[in-house]
Amino acid sequence: MSAYQYQDFKILEVQGVDTKKFLQGLTTADLNILSPTSNILLTAFANLKGRVISLSFIKYISDDKFLLSVEEGILEILLSWLKKYGMFSKVSFSINDQYALFFTDNGFLKHDILHIGGLEFDISFEEVQKQNILNKLAIIDKKNTEKFLPAELELDNLENVVSYKKGCYMGQEVIARIHYKAKLKKELVVVKTSFDVQEQDLKDQYSKPLANVVNKVFLDNQCYMLVVFHKEATESEYQLEDGHKIIKC
Repeated sequence: MSAYQYQDFKILEVQGVDTKKFLQGLTTADLNILSPTSNILLTAFANLKGRVISLSFIKYISDDKFLLSVEEGILEILLSWLKKYGMFSKVSFSINDQYALFFTDNGFLKHDILHIGGLEFDISFEEVQKQNILNKLAIIDKKNTEKFLPAELELDNLENVVSYKKGCYMGQEVIARIHYKAKLKKELVVVKTSFDVQEQDLKDQYSKPLANVVNKVFLDNQCYMLVVFHKEATESEYQLEDGHKIIKC
C-alpha cells in the first residue's frame, strides 16, 4: 500500500460529553453519518461570512471524542476559534501525537488519520500534492485561510463535505444562499506551467487580476496549481503578466 505521512499537519483531539453536539454546530459536514465502521469525513470550518478557516479530516472515535487534522500554520487560529465557541460546552482540546494524517491508497478521499507506526512510506509530498491538486482537493494553510468560500473550492463535489440538511452551523446562511440562489462567477481550475510560480495572486498579460492560487507543487519540471479564476475559465491557456503561460489540465 502506498502511504505518506503529512509532516505539516497536527492532530487535534476534541474530547468531552458535548463534543459531538459542539462540532456539529461548527462544521459543514453532518457528523451523524459517522460511526465506528464509517469513521472519517472531510469537513470545513467556516467563519460567519462563510469563508473556510480550515479544511480538516475528522475521525470518529466515540460521541465524546473526535480527531481533527489541522495544517500546522493555522493550528492556533483554529484552536482559538474553537475555544471561543466552546467556552460554555463541556469539551477540551489537546494535540494527539500518537496519530497523524496519512495519504493512503484505501483511505477516504485517499486520506486517513492513523496511529503512527507500521506503515512504509514510498511516495513523496510532491507526488501526493500533485494528486491532491489534480483531484481538486485543497489544503488550507496560513496563506489561504478565511479566503475562499466552500463553493469556490467546489467542496460540494466532494463526498459529504457540505450538508444542506443537517440544520444550522457556523457560516451556514451564506454557504446555503450561494448554493441555492447565487450564480458563482468564479471557477476552480487545475493548471500547469513550466516555471515555479511564486505569486499567490495571478495577473493576466494586461496586468488585470486573473486567479488566486490555492495550492501548488513543482514536480518533474512542471508547476501544478489549483487556482480560483475570477470568472469562468473559457480558454485552454492564459498568458500571465510576466509573459509565461499557464495551461489548463
